[in-house]
Amino acid sequence: MKRKLLLGTLLCFLCTLGFAQSEPDYREKQPYKNWVKLVPKLTDDFYSTREAKRIADNVLLYQLNSGGWPKNIYMPQELTEAEKNRSNQG
Repeated sequence: MKRKLLLGTLLCFLCTLGFAQSEPDYREKQPYKNWVKLVPKLTDDFYSTREAKRIADNVLLYQLNSGGWPKNIYMPQELTEAEKNRSNQG
């Protein structure tokens, strides 16, 4: 009886482990809508990192003359120099 209870408890723990909240993974390219949901989950410490500065540079790079941004841009994407130059011309 105790073994079954222990085994059941362990099984429940292992099943819920996969659903536990983890640090958001913003590095893999994801649909824009997922990125919008991910950003609020980032900790305050993240915003002082080089990675956050790089993403902020992307945000400014894509900003249009009108002040807005094009739709569905994955801002955390690491851009090549060619992509950076192309977005500056856009």
